[in-house]
Amino acid sequence: MMSALAATVTGVVLALFAVVGGVSAISPTPNAPAASENVVVYDAP
Repeated sequence: MMSALAATVTGVVLALFAVVGGVSAISPTPNAPAASENVVVYDAP
């Protein structure tokens, strides 16, 4: 029972991190061009 509770809490925390990360990635910031350049570099084959 406790493992199920721990797994649920872990899932919620990961979901919150995903939401916060997504919002910070979408919101316009002065560093947006630099961030997109980093993504292109990492995405290159």
